[in-house]
Amino acid sequence: MAVNGVQPTPSPGPEPGPRPARPPLGAYDAESLARCRRGTAVYCLAVGMLLLAFGALDRTRFPGATGALLLVRGAGAAALGLLLVLLRTRLGARHPRALGVIAAAITGAIEQVLALAAEGGPESPINLGTTFAMLGVAVLIPWSPVWSAFACLLVVGEYVGTAARAGPPDRSSATSSRSSSRWGSSPS
Repeated sequence: MAVNGVQPTPSPGPEPGPRPARPPLGAYDAESLARCRRGTAVYCLAVGMLLLAFGALDRTRFPGATGALLLVRGAGAAALGLLLVLLRTRLGARHPRALGVIAAAITGAIEQVLALAAEGGPESPINLGTTFAMLGVAVLIPWSPVWSAFACLLVVGEYVGTAARAGPPDRSSATSSRSSSRWGSSPS
């Protein structure tokens, strides 16, 4: 409609007609975060229970370090329990992927401290659990491969850092003690 002979300028808004349908990304993101939150909670529970359950084997496998290993296992389970409580807060609802990465990093750190407490360092049989820590992150937490790779990279980085700090293994004393105990003779 013209007012005093002046035509209104067309608005730069959308032109009339059917709009293309947009995917409901907000609903997808919300469901993705909720599934990641549940997966991270399952991961924390599973790792905490396995840490405590395998503590029963420490007395058989590492008789000299049983007390230290149980202390580390208890502290690790408590840290994962604290992370589980944190997942139930608003922060956990908003950032479950970050807390999943933290859960993987905590698990990797627990494995490395257990290996050092067992006095095996990087060569300790406890380091076999590092594989299960990475596999658990990839299987239990439904997130993109990028997040899974990042979490696994942190766990591997913790192992490499521990191995680099420990230095090269002393093969001469390990070989002589193994051969002497295997053959029943004393080293000369």
